[in-house]
Amino acid sequence: MAHALAQIAETGAHQASARDVLDQPLANQRARAGAGVALATMLIDETQQQSRKLHQYVESLMALDVDGRKGFIDYLGQVMKERKALVKENGTTLYKKIEASAGVRLSEFRTIAKSIGEGFVPDLTQNYHTIVGMARELLASKGKKDNRGRKPTHGLVKAMKYLEKLEALDEMDEAMIQTLLAAAQKMAVEAGLTVEAEEAPM
Repeated sequence: MAHALAQIAETGAHQASARDVLDQPLANQRARAGAGVALATMLIDETQQQSRKLHQYVESLMALDVDGRKGFIDYLGQVMKERKALVKENGTTLYKKIEASAGVRLSEFRTIAKSIGEGFVPDLTQNYHTIVGMARELLASKGKKDNRGRKPTHGLVKAMKYLEKLEALDEMDEAMIQTLLAAAQKMAVEAGLTVEAEEAPM
Protein backbone atom coordinates (compact mmCIF):
# COMPACT_ATOMS: atom_id res chain seq x y z
CA MET A 1 0.00 0.00 0.00
CA ALA A 2 2.89 2.36 0.81
CA HIS A 3 4.35 1.70 -2.64
CA ALA A 4 0.99 2.44 -4.24
CA LEU A 5 0.69 5.73 -2.36
CA ALA A 6 4.19 6.67 -3.47
CA GLN A 7 3.14 6.06 -7.05
CA ILE A 8 0.10 8.25 -6.48
CA ALA A 9 2.25 11.09 -5.24
CA GLU A 10 4.55 10.70 -8.23
CA THR A 11 1.56 10.70 -10.59
CA GLY A 12 0.31 13.90 -9.02
CA ALA A 13 3.71 15.51 -9.40
CA HIS A 14 3.86 14.61 -13.09
CA GLN A 15 0.52 16.30 -13.70
CA ALA A 16 2.04 19.70 -13.04
CA SER A 17 2.39 21.60 -16.30
CA ALA A 18 5.56 23.31 -17.54
CA ARG A 19 3.88 26.66 -16.85
CA ASP A 20 3.50 25.72 -13.19
CA VAL A 21 7.27 25.61 -12.82
CA LEU A 22 7.18 29.40 -12.71
CA ASP A 23 4.64 29.26 -9.88
CA GLN A 24 5.88 26.70 -7.37
CA PRO A 25 2.95 26.99 -4.91
CA LEU A 26 0.50 26.41 -7.77
CA ALA A 27 2.61 23.52 -9.00
CA ASN A 28 2.52 21.95 -5.52
CA GLN A 29 -1.24 22.45 -5.30
CA ARG A 30 -1.80 20.79 -8.68
CA ALA A 31 0.46 17.91 -7.67
CA ARG A 32 -1.50 17.31 -4.46
CA ALA A 33 -4.80 17.46 -6.37
CA GLY A 34 -3.39 15.02 -8.92
CA ALA A 35 -2.47 12.62 -6.14
CA GLY A 36 -6.07 12.79 -4.91
CA VAL A 37 -7.38 12.02 -8.40
CA ALA A 38 -5.02 9.06 -8.69
CA LEU A 39 -6.16 7.66 -5.33
CA ALA A 40 -9.82 8.13 -6.31
CA THR A 41 -9.12 6.21 -9.53
CA MET A 42 -7.64 3.33 -7.54
CA LEU A 43 -10.65 3.31 -5.22
CA ILE A 44 -13.09 3.22 -8.14
CA ASP A 45 -11.19 0.28 -9.63
CA GLU A 46 -11.36 -1.54 -6.28
CA THR A 47 -15.11 -0.98 -5.86
CA GLN A 48 -15.69 -2.25 -9.40
CA GLN A 49 -13.76 -5.41 -8.56
CA GLN A 50 -15.85 -5.87 -5.41
CA SER A 51 -19.00 -5.36 -7.46
CA ARG A 52 -17.94 -8.14 -9.82
CA LYS A 53 -17.37 -10.49 -6.87
CA LEU A 54 -20.83 -9.69 -5.47
CA HIS A 55 -22.22 -10.31 -8.94
CA GLN A 56 -20.92 -13.88 -8.72
CA TYR A 57 -22.87 -14.41 -5.50
CA VAL A 58 -26.04 -13.23 -7.24
CA GLU A 59 -25.46 -15.84 -9.92
CA SER A 60 -24.99 -18.54 -7.26
CA LEU A 61 -28.13 -17.36 -5.48
CA MET A 62 -30.11 -17.80 -8.69
CA ALA A 63 -29.06 -21.46 -8.76
CA LEU A 64 -30.70 -22.18 -5.38
CA ASP A 65 -34.18 -23.68 -5.23
CA VAL A 66 -36.99 -22.46 -2.96
CA ASP A 67 -35.64 -24.28 0.09
CA GLY A 68 -32.13 -23.05 -0.58
CA ARG A 69 -33.28 -19.44 -0.82
CA LYS A 70 -35.31 -19.79 2.36
CA GLY A 71 -32.27 -21.11 4.20
CA PHE A 72 -30.21 -18.25 2.79
CA ILE A 73 -32.74 -15.57 3.78
CA ASP A 74 -33.38 -17.03 7.23
CA TYR A 75 -29.71 -17.42 8.12
CA LEU A 76 -28.78 -13.90 7.00
CA GLY A 77 -31.74 -12.58 8.98
CA GLN A 78 -30.61 -14.50 12.05
CA VAL A 79 -27.07 -13.15 11.82
CA MET A 80 -28.32 -9.57 11.33
CA LYS A 81 -30.67 -9.94 14.29
CA GLU A 82 -27.90 -11.28 16.52
CA ARG A 83 -25.58 -8.45 15.50
CA LYS A 84 -28.22 -5.84 16.26
CA ALA A 85 -28.89 -7.40 19.67
CA LEU A 86 -25.17 -7.36 20.45
CA VAL A 87 -24.83 -3.74 19.38
CA LYS A 88 -27.88 -2.74 21.40
CA GLU A 89 -26.46 -4.42 24.48
CA ASN A 90 -22.81 -3.40 24.24
CA GLY A 91 -22.30 -1.01 21.35
CA THR A 92 -21.51 2.66 21.47
CA THR A 93 -23.15 5.13 19.10
CA LEU A 94 -20.12 4.88 16.81
CA TYR A 95 -20.27 1.07 16.84
CA LYS A 96 -23.95 1.19 15.95
CA LYS A 97 -23.15 3.29 12.89
CA ILE A 98 -20.34 0.91 11.90
CA GLU A 99 -22.64 -2.09 12.20
CA ALA A 100 -25.36 -0.36 10.19
CA SER A 101 -22.88 0.22 7.39
CA ALA A 102 -21.43 -3.29 7.57
CA GLY A 103 -24.89 -4.87 7.35
CA VAL A 104 -25.85 -3.14 4.09
CA ARG A 105 -24.67 -5.94 1.79
CA LEU A 106 -26.38 -8.66 3.81
CA SER A 107 -29.62 -6.70 3.66
CA GLU A 108 -29.24 -6.19 -0.08
CA PHE A 109 -28.78 -9.91 -0.69
CA ARG A 110 -31.85 -10.73 1.39
CA THR A 111 -33.76 -8.32 -0.84
CA ILE A 112 -32.47 -10.00 -3.99
CA ALA A 113 -33.33 -13.45 -2.63
CA LYS A 114 -36.85 -12.36 -1.66
CA SER A 115 -37.42 -10.77 -5.06
CA ILE A 116 -36.33 -13.96 -6.84
CA GLY A 117 -39.01 -15.75 -4.83
CA GLU A 118 -41.49 -13.23 -6.22
CA GLY A 119 -40.49 -13.97 -9.79
CA PHE A 120 -37.55 -11.63 -10.29
CA VAL A 121 -34.91 -12.89 -12.69
CA PRO A 122 -31.71 -10.87 -12.21
CA ASP A 123 -30.22 -9.62 -15.45
CA LEU A 124 -26.61 -10.72 -15.10
CA THR A 125 -25.55 -8.32 -17.84
CA GLN A 126 -26.26 -5.50 -15.35
CA ASN A 127 -23.93 -4.53 -12.54
CA TYR A 128 -24.59 -5.52 -8.94
CA HIS A 129 -26.04 -2.20 -7.78
CA THR A 130 -28.46 -2.11 -10.72
CA ILE A 131 -29.65 -5.60 -9.82
CA VAL A 132 -30.28 -4.49 -6.22
CA GLY A 133 -32.31 -1.52 -7.44
CA MET A 134 -34.36 -3.68 -9.81
CA ALA A 135 -35.04 -6.17 -7.00
CA ARG A 136 -36.32 -3.38 -4.75
CA GLU A 137 -38.55 -2.05 -7.51
CA LEU A 138 -40.09 -5.46 -8.09
CA LEU A 139 -40.88 -5.93 -4.38
CA ALA A 140 -42.39 -2.45 -4.25
CA SER A 141 -44.55 -3.18 -7.32
CA LYS A 142 -45.94 -6.22 -5.52
CA GLY A 143 -46.75 -4.26 -2.39
CA LYS A 144 -43.79 -5.72 -0.56
CA LYS A 145 -41.70 -2.61 -0.24
CA ASP A 146 -38.15 -3.26 0.87
CA ASN A 147 -37.54 -1.75 4.29
CA ARG A 148 -33.95 -2.95 4.47
CA GLY A 149 -34.58 -5.55 7.18
CA ARG A 150 -36.70 -3.43 9.53
CA LYS A 151 -40.25 -2.25 9.99
CA PRO A 152 -41.01 1.38 9.09
CA THR A 153 -40.19 3.66 12.01
CA HIS A 154 -42.96 5.95 13.25
CA GLY A 155 -42.17 9.65 12.91
CA LEU A 156 -42.67 10.26 16.61
CA VAL A 157 -40.14 7.57 17.48
CA LYS A 158 -37.66 9.15 15.06
CA ALA A 159 -38.19 12.48 16.80
CA MET A 160 -37.54 10.87 20.19
CA LYS A 161 -34.31 9.31 18.95
CA TYR A 162 -33.22 12.65 17.53
CA LEU A 163 -33.89 14.43 20.82
CA GLU A 164 -31.96 11.78 22.74
CA LYS A 165 -28.87 12.38 20.60
CA LEU A 166 -28.92 16.16 20.77
CA GLU A 167 -26.04 17.85 22.59
CA ALA A 168 -27.27 20.71 24.74
CA LEU A 169 -25.56 24.09 24.60
CA ASP A 170 -26.11 24.77 28.28
CA GLU A 171 -28.27 23.78 31.26
CA MET A 172 -31.28 25.73 29.99
CA ASP A 173 -31.01 24.08 26.59
CA GLU A 174 -30.75 20.66 28.24
CA ALA A 175 -33.89 21.36 30.29
CA MET A 176 -35.86 22.30 27.17
CA ILE A 177 -34.69 19.20 25.34
CA GLN A 178 -35.72 16.99 28.25
CA THR A 179 -39.14 18.71 28.37
CA LEU A 180 -39.68 18.00 24.67
CA LEU A 181 -38.48 14.42 25.10
CA ALA A 182 -40.82 13.83 28.04
CA ALA A 183 -43.77 15.17 26.02
CA ALA A 184 -42.83 12.94 23.07
CA GLN A 185 -42.53 9.90 25.32
CA LYS A 186 -45.96 10.61 26.82
CA MET A 187 -47.52 10.85 23.34
CA ALA A 188 -45.75 7.62 22.33
CA VAL A 189 -47.21 5.77 25.31
CA GLU A 190 -50.69 7.12 24.55
CA ALA A 191 -50.34 6.00 20.93
CA GLY A 192 -49.09 2.56 21.95
CA LEU A 193 -45.65 3.17 20.48
CA THR A 194 -42.34 2.19 22.01
CA VAL A 195 -38.83 2.44 20.66
CA GLU A 196 -38.31 -1.28 21.20
CA ALA A 197 -41.42 -2.18 19.19
CA GLU A 198 -40.49 0.14 16.35
CA GLU A 199 -37.00 -1.35 16.14
CA ALA A 200 -38.21 -4.95 16.11
CA PRO A 201 -36.10 -6.60 13.39
CA MET A 202 -37.58 -8.37 10.43
